[in-house]
Amino acid sequence: MPTPSVTTLPSPPVAPTTNGFTSRHARLNDAAAIADLVNAWAARGLTLARTPGEVAESIQQFVVVEDEQGLAACGALVEWPPKVAEIRSVAVADHQQGKGAGRAVVSALVAKARDDGLETLVLLTKCPDFFAKQGFEIIDGSELPAHYVQAAIIDCGRTLEGRTAMRMKL
Repeated sequence: MPTPSVTTLPSPPVAPTTNGFTSRHARLNDAAAIADLVNAWAARGLTLARTPGEVAESIQQFVVVEDEQGLAACGALVEWPPKVAEIRSVAVADHQQGKGAGRAVVSALVAKARDDGLETLVLLTKCPDFFAKQGFEIIDGSELPAHYVQAAIIDCGRTLEGRTAMRMKL
């Protein structure tokens, strides 16, 4: 059964975004703050909870967006070969809701996927309107890659119930 591959993100200079944010690849010392942010969204039922240890083990998958106060948003890109990746653990700090931090992190993850030569991004969400504005389309769960469904959903004891499956062809 395929498992997600681990790719190490290069560490380019911090890049400013148009809304005064900077985006960068996450570092190990970001793990606790990322877990706190993701878990705040998990408490609302909008994403899956992650421990700081789980985040640290997969830190190379995360991108962070910062503002003058620190962490504004985060998200992860998990590759499911061949040529497919899942965007997951997207979360935005309360003080940055509606200000572009979420768009900035999704944009950084999409750019990373394109740079890696991936062809398709998938995600499961309870916020489909947000992702539709970023270029994702709603699909039937049966259109998700079978190996992804098996490994990321069924084998983890999850279901598609209550979530919208979405896809972006790159």
